[in-house]
Amino acid sequence: MKNKRSVVVASGGMDSAVCLALSVKEGYETAAFHLNYRQITEKKEFESFELLTAHYRIKEKIVLSTDALFNIGGSALFRGGTVGKTDYQGILKRDPKDIPPTYVPFRNGIILSLAAAWAEKLGASVIFIGVAAIDFSGYPDCGPKFIKSFSAALSTGTKNGITVEAPLLKLSKQEIVKKGIGLKVPFEMTWSCYKNEDRPCGECESCILRAKGFTLAGERDPLISG
Repeated sequence: MKNKRSVVVASGGMDSAVCLALSVKEGYETAAFHLNYRQITEKKEFESFELLTAHYRIKEKIVLSTDALFNIGGSALFRGGTVGKTDYQGILKRDPKDIPPTYVPFRNGIILSLAAAWAEKLGASVIFIGVAAIDFSGYPDCGPKFIKSFSAALSTGTKNGITVEAPLLKLSKQEIVKKGIGLKVPFEMTWSCYKNEDRPCGECESCILRAKGFTLAGERDPLISG
């Protein structure tokens, strides 16, 4: 039987916050992994990471930093990039093959690889990641095939047979909000916006999807209305 130690990829966003809550609820000795890859939102994301890990009393946590993704480039989430405005209808009408400029090349693959190395050191058996494949931006490293394949690779390539769990993968934002409310996730501590401002811009794709999720769930987003 595998042990009950997990590593949760914790960006500071609402989805990873729900994953933290799920890991703790399921009785895992939970560790939290955060990557600073010089994204423009890192200050806000790190603040959320610190608040959430304190809230869930996570004793084991790590924050790694790398310039590699910034130096490679290719994303509007790096300084100098432009995060455009959108609306919900615009997201629905977009061609699934049209990947938004906010996509960071193979980010989740890199994050999961680093998290797996740390998980091996800790003796953890599972990595939780809050990717979703319904209400999302169409990033190729968020889909079920990617998660299944990467989990198989980690299971084969690690001494502990580490696997990847994506418990939100088939949930809509509405369902994620409802699950989070049921778990009493402090959504006011999270950050989803693609911009580094005092308050969410309400115009980027991440803000639009988050707002729609709360509206359809019949809940108020405490980050906006609190």
